[in-house]
Amino acid sequence: MSASASTGPGAWLRRADPGYPSRRAGLSVSAWQPPRPMPAAIATPHTPDEVVEAVRRARAEGLRLAVRGGGHSLSATHLVDGAAVLDLRHLTRFDVKRESATAWVGPGVTTLAAAAALDAVELSFPVGHAPTVGLSGFLLAGGNGWNTPVWGHGCERVLAADVVFADGRRAVVDDETDPDLFRVLRGAGPAYPGVVVAFRLQLAPEPPRIRRHVVEVDARDAERVGATLDEVVATLPAHVDTTVFWHPARADDDVPTLTVAATSFAPGIDDGLDPIRSADLPVLSTASTDAGRSLFQLLDPLPRHEGDAMFSDHLWTDAGYRALLPLLPTRDPRLNAASSVLLTTSARRADGAAPGRAVYSPSGRMSVSAYAHWDPASQGPEHPVGWARQVIARLAHLGNGCYVGEADLTAGRATLTDCFGGAGADLVRRVVARLDPDRVMATPFTGHHGS
Repeated sequence: MSASASTGPGAWLRRADPGYPSRRAGLSVSAWQPPRPMPAAIATPHTPDEVVEAVRRARAEGLRLAVRGGGHSLSATHLVDGAAVLDLRHLTRFDVKRESATAWVGPGVTTLAAAAALDAVELSFPVGHAPTVGLSGFLLAGGNGWNTPVWGHGCERVLAADVVFADGRRAVVDDETDPDLFRVLRGAGPAYPGVVVAFRLQLAPEPPRIRRHVVEVDARDAERVGATLDEVVATLPAHVDTTVFWHPARADDDVPTLTVAATSFAPGIDDGLDPIRSADLPVLSTASTDAGRSLFQLLDPLPRHEGDAMFSDHLWTDAGYRALLPLLPTRDPRLNAASSVLLTTSARRADGAAPGRAVYSPSGRMSVSAYAHWDPASQGPEHPVGWARQVIARLAHLGNGCYVGEADLTAGRATLTDCFGGAGADLVRRVVARLDPDRVMATPFTGHHGS
């Protein structure tokens, strides 16, 4: 093979090629990526056949494979020294069968594009909360999406997947063809030993009316605010998706604030939001919106954070808001205003059951994610990344593991057991050993960042 770049669909860029630095920088939704590792090549297939070709080409050249499937990619798990990175964002198939409420969906379809396609056929799906995230990373990690308490996790609605394996074989995987691999498909994230080029999804019925009420709260008395939130959230119906964002004060005359965002997917006239509207909280401001029956109208106004550098870390916990909020940092003048700690009890089914036939299993009642944002032109990563890690470290004594889609996976910080529990980790190891014995597929748990 020539060391120079090829052109056209499926083109490869090598490290020595002029376009390599910008292509590498564009692999994540974050405007910053670590200067190392350095993949040997970046491939941009536009079709499943081009993925097969890229996998076989990498094998012929003795390169490992890393996949950029379209999740947040904030831990840069796709960056592996000497590997060929497959950038799947151009695989955007979206074929719906209205009569069966199913769809074949490509890994590069974004949440916003999926919402628009679903609106057009009057169907739903628990798509992710961020408009720009690709479905592949979202679904492989488990899929904590909108209305999860009612619709379930995204991975529970994965019926099958079209997969290219490390040896270049291509096959459809479902619960009948390979039950263990199917379970790993539902939640293993970047540990999955194959390249998914399409997912077959079970869609939800016509979307209910979507209404949203957002309250900004003075959070100086974090324990009292947390106690009130524990009481209020416990009274909300399952169809109300509630997320709380903690924002530290950034200036001497600022106060720490909470943004309580409650989104109703009500099947009837009553939206179920009255407990939030009437909560005894030190309210600074409120706002209400009505997206009708449109997932797109819900998602489109949400921030993209374009140009921001970003980093995240995560833990699961059974602790409530009253226990957690007083432990969060109250002031940091060096933080970007978009930096926040996201806390939600809506990242699991209302009945508390784990997804069936899946390696993914929420290991706590509360999901806590620390999201750091910064301007890479004026600030380095050390402080914001350190802040996100510090937030999770403060809560570690209350933690029960982490979510592979948002945890810090750099430098071996999160293990398979942290993400999937003992039994889940053992299943992932067995499946990887069977299907990728040579460890061609690079993951955060098998050789990423030189570990």
